[in-house]
Amino acid sequence: MITPIQSFFAYWFGCSVLLATLLGLWFGDEQFTWSQTTHNLVLGGLLLAGFIVAILLNYKRIKEQIMGVDFFPCDYCSEPICDCGDYERCECGRRWCDLKCAEKDGYVQEDEDGEGKSCSFCRNEAAEDSDLFNFLLKKYNLKRDAVLSEYLEKQKDDEERDT
Repeated sequence: MITPIQSFFAYWFGCSVLLATLLGLWFGDEQFTWSQTTHNLVLGGLLLAGFIVAILLNYKRIKEQIMGVDFFPCDYCSEPICDCGDYERCECGRRWCDLKCAEKDGYVQEDEDGEGKSCSFCRNEAAEDSDLFNFLLKKYNLKRDAVLSEYLEKQKDDEERDT
C-alpha cells in the first residue's frame, strides 16, 4: 500500500513536471518538442491521479494521523474533558475530569498490595449500567424489545393520565 509520504512526493513530482512543461510551453522554450510535452503532461497527470487515488485509499488512516482535539465526558460527573488538558485516567480506560471525581468513582493511586493505579471497575467492584441491564434481562429471561415496548406503553399511559 502506498504511504502518505510516498503519495505526497508523487504529488509534488507530478506538479513539478506539469509546471515545468507548462512554463516551457508558455515561454516558448525551444527545448520542448511536442512529443516531450505530451509525455510530460501524461506523466504529470498520472502522478497527480496516483496521488489522489492514494489519498482516497488511505483517507481513514491519514485522518487519524492528523492532530485534533477531542472531547469526552467524565465517567463520573459527565462534564466534558478535553483530551489535551489535565484529567485522571485509569489503566482500564476510564477517565475523570479531576482526582475528586476519580476517587468518588473508586479510583486509588496505590492499593494495599502496593500495586499501581486502579479503579472499582478494574477491581470488579462496580459495573456499568448496561452490564447490569443485560444481567437482569438474562436473569429474568426477558427480551430487550419486550421490555422496551412495555416501557413505551407505560410512558404513553402516564402522559394520557397527566392530560
